[in-house]
Amino acid sequence: MEQNPFGISVKDGLRMLANNANMYARLLKSYAASPIYAELMDAVEKGDMPTAASKAHALKGVSANLCLTPVFEQIKLIEAQLKAGNVLAPDSADLATLKDLYAKTLESIQTIVADPTILNAFK
Repeated sequence: MEQNPFGISVKDGLRMLANNANMYARLLKSYAASPIYAELMDAVEKGDMPTAASKAHALKGVSANLCLTPVFEQIKLIEAQLKAGNVLAPDSADLATLKDLYAKTLESIQTIVADPTILNAFK
């Protein structure tokens, strides 16, 4: 997948939606507004690993579908740890990396959806 200064595979995301920039922007906004990341972190903090695994799986799927590659790759590692069942919690360094990547992705989404010409440039 092709990366760009936003760290998101925008061209691939658009391609998956037949280059419908409006739809991609709406889905990115929905992703940014979703509570799934907060729910994942809350479950980890509470030690509820089955819920954390479920939330990680959901976040992984949505990130993959929108071609949010950095978050997808990191959450894939965390989900594997949670599903292995032999850990009490995901690796703290992996969680810190996810936190950073997720924040950067949200910043990129805000920039992209604020200026429709950005998405059109990737068509």
